[in-house]
Amino acid sequence: MLFICPTLPRQYVMTDVYPPRGLTYIKSLDGLRAMAALMVVFFHSPVRLFSFQFGWAGVNLFFILSGFLITRILINSKALSFSRYSLYFYSRRSLRIFPLYFFYILLAVALLFWLNRTMIVPGPELAQGVHDFRSNYPYLVTYTYNFQQVINFLHHRDYSSSLAFGHLWSLSVEEQFYLVFPFIVYFVPVKWLKRILAVTVILVPFLRLLFVLWMKQKTSDLFWIGDVLYILTPFQLDALSLGACLALFDFGAIVKRWKVWLCVAAGLLVITGIVHLLVLPTYNVRIENSSLGFDNPVYHLINPIENFILNNRYLYTIPLLNLFFGLLVLAAVNGKLWSRFFENRILVQIGKISYGIYIYHLFFSYLFREMAFRIFGDLDSSNIFIQGLMMITYLALLFGIASISFYYFEMKFLRLKKKFSASPIQ
Repeated sequence: MLFICPTLPRQYVMTDVYPPRGLTYIKSLDGLRAMAALMVVFFHSPVRLFSFQFGWAGVNLFFILSGFLITRILINSKALSFSRYSLYFYSRRSLRIFPLYFFYILLAVALLFWLNRTMIVPGPELAQGVHDFRSNYPYLVTYTYNFQQVINFLHHRDYSSSLAFGHLWSLSVEEQFYLVFPFIVYFVPVKWLKRILAVTVILVPFLRLLFVLWMKQKTSDLFWIGDVLYILTPFQLDALSLGACLALFDFGAIVKRWKVWLCVAAGLLVITGIVHLLVLPTYNVRIENSSLGFDNPVYHLINPIENFILNNRYLYTIPLLNLFFGLLVLAAVNGKLWSRFFENRILVQIGKISYGIYIYHLFFSYLFREMAFRIFGDLDSSNIFIQGLMMITYLALLFGIASISFYYFEMKFLRLKKKFSASPIQ
């Protein structure tokens, strides 16, 4: 795997990127990041044979991990003065997220305009990318891209996203969460914070249902409803809040029997998935086997059926997935077996570069597929050997790009995080 994770100079190798004082580095969480990143990468696979339609749920795992890790950091620094607390958190988050995010936008824009002008890689997707940037750059640069669908729809404008920027909605969700949540943690007593988070986890699924039922009375654009249902920050607060709960509550009783709880959650997922795979086709709903019975919520709405429960299955599928991923986080942190699995050297390395993998993967998937088409023709019609070779090549290139980006670009900013310590000023 050296072609994916090349040997690097010692000064670039870190067991963690400057963990906050008082917090220990949890190696297995990098393995979970790798799992989430790989799910999303295969969901957007350039080779249809390897498309994993369950992979959309990797974003939910990312949100749960974010809620867990950020809450640990905030609680650990809550004893500081508010100015020190704010400076510590926002400066370090900015150094982690902003450089690569804005670098990617500049890179994507340059490629879009160049390729669209030269037509080296022809296709309407490039023109859509240029249009997306020209129309929505204010949302991109302010981390409000997940609201462009709503605002453009209300103004009767094209709200479709592009392969260059369409995946950045999740970064907008996280940044909006980071903007507000630190204030809540600092000023709300922990006892009340726990209650607020627990109530949020319970109520958000019903908020999604109410939103859908209400919007169906306002518009017939079911794709828009399904899209907004998934990308707006309020509808992802249950995943983020669940992650925060994992950092705040004492789950000792569950941890002691984590194998039982994880098996129960996995069993519920399997049973639910099988029921969907068997029953939905009887309603003429096309559902891919690779979705494991959990198709993306947008598809729940664009294929309406008479059965109310199945037609609104996001009401229970998303909480089930969040429950399973939450238990998986607990198991990875506390269960020796799962900890060892997620501490695998390759998984940990992929986890470290997972931010870059996520940022680069969607546009690169499109470019790779177009270039492969020029060489081999339609990949989906190629033999399995060619498709497998193309998928391996794609992964190697993607991980290589993300590795170079992390160690030779992102790390330059991450080292600056040492200047913003959580320790009180002496």
